[in-house]
Amino acid sequence: MSQQDRLLNLSEKDILLLKIFESVVRAGGYTAAEACLNKSKSAISIHISTLEARLGKTLCHRGRAGFSLTPEGEQIYTICQDLFSDLNGYRERLNHVSSLVGGVLRVALDDTIYGHFPVLENVFDKINNGATTKFLEVYFTSPERVLKMLAGGEADIGIGAVPREIPETKAYFLYEDSLALYCGAKHPLFHKNEDEITDSELAKCEGVDFWAYQDPEFEAAMNSFSVTARSGQAMARLLLVLSGKWVSLLPRDFAAEWVATGRLREIRRVKISSKQKYYAVVRSEIASNTLCKQMVHELKRAFVTDVQCCVLASS
Repeated sequence: MSQQDRLLNLSEKDILLLKIFESVVRAGGYTAAEACLNKSKSAISIHISTLEARLGKTLCHRGRAGFSLTPEGEQIYTICQDLFSDLNGYRERLNHVSSLVGGVLRVALDDTIYGHFPVLENVFDKINNGATTKFLEVYFTSPERVLKMLAGGEADIGIGAVPREIPETKAYFLYEDSLALYCGAKHPLFHKNEDEITDSELAKCEGVDFWAYQDPEFEAAMNSFSVTARSGQAMARLLLVLSGKWVSLLPRDFAAEWVATGRLREIRRVKISSKQKYYAVVRSEIASNTLCKQMVHELKRAFVTDVQCCVLASS
């Protein structure tokens, strides 16, 4: 088969390779693209090499001087932008049609939102009682995974404390929650009075780190401990804290249930002034979809009502 024939017969694999190439260029290199593609640098390198072999062209240079495109790479990148723009346009039209007669909405939830389950129950109840026929796919994971699912097109809406902005998405603020340091009932500090806890004792504590932070203050707080474990999922951090060996930052709303039952204790000596912000993040290409707009509307309304109720209760 000639090179011209190879180029004319684009397969699904070719489109995937082009999408990886386009993501690498948009991110500015292999390292920066690891997070959004959820792939290692070696895996990305193999994909790019496969695409170069498929096209018979060198597309980019990577080395000490950094990442750069060849003239052919510049041309292929422009073609990729046009190709995926057209595909997104077709997808938007299909989504519009499906929204009239039914459709699928993929929702990825950050597990730190657990403390607001009653609010989410009402949201999904409203969605389920709507007139439009629909099918929901719901995932419960870490903030970093929510980000990757949105960036990779595996989710339509992400709900949670996403650690950074995501290209080609729209973010809608929902609420904010304060973080605090917690230890479990089996931890040596659990039964100590606040004024008895010393800085040296805190420095010796083993901490469970995050994968990514929304605010530098959170990272600075965790760096003051001996970090011997890491997890992006709040449920995993909670499990380790309950074991009695570790301390970690958790959202107060998330931890409230275990504090109330005497299994967690907040260490108030460590003060966190910044608050973690929670968003509904929607992929731009489906933002006008009827199901998507209904979900965002119900989320914003539910959390505004919830915040107002909390303010009234505390006043």
